[in-house]
Amino acid sequence: MDPDVVRLQEKLTELRRRDRQFQMFGATTHHYLLNSCLSESTLQEVEAQFSVILPEDYRRFLLLMGDGGAGPEYGIYPLERCLQQSVHDLRLLQAPFPHVDAWNMTPEDLGLDRDKLDEEYFHEAFDEAYFKDTYVQGTLRIGTQGCGYGNLLVIAGSERGHMWCDGRSSDEGIYPLPTIKRPNERLSFFAWYELWLDQSLDPYT
Repeated sequence: MDPDVVRLQEKLTELRRRDRQFQMFGATTHHYLLNSCLSESTLQEVEAQFSVILPEDYRRFLLLMGDGGAGPEYGIYPLERCLQQSVHDLRLLQAPFPHVDAWNMTPEDLGLDRDKLDEEYFHEAFDEAYFKDTYVQGTLRIGTQGCGYGNLLVIAGSERGHMWCDGRSSDEGIYPLPTIKRPNERLSFFAWYELWLDQSLDPYT
């Protein structure tokens, strides 16, 4: 058995045992339960259909732990929902993710002046530019933090395998999810998942 998967499963089992009242944030949504695993053939079909190769640890999660369910915030989406919640043009899944550092945009970056433009036009013009799918191409939206914040797993480009956040719903841009002790260190999918488990278990130790 995969030792990383065994370790994560043990921690998840312990968290389920400890938090029987589902007091941790998001627990009432997933109840610390995972969906049934996907098959290797299903993953290969998805990868072939969209010309992508899923990050290795995320693949292991889907194959050996479950197709979504218990996870950070409101949990992990099933793969089918990830595809539905990501870019509108699914051909962009294979396009390289464009960021290596935190990114944001202001109306001034677009030359928009609120004082000189109709208010409705101002917001429409900014939203059209700000929420372009190309800014999150090469990612799967695998879950939500609530309030429109999306947890992104980069699947194409130099940041492949790392976790990012889409905070554009609150004008916070797109940025890598930080570790607690090493804010400049990137989080892989498994590292992000285990960090959630460790932080959730911390009050009980």
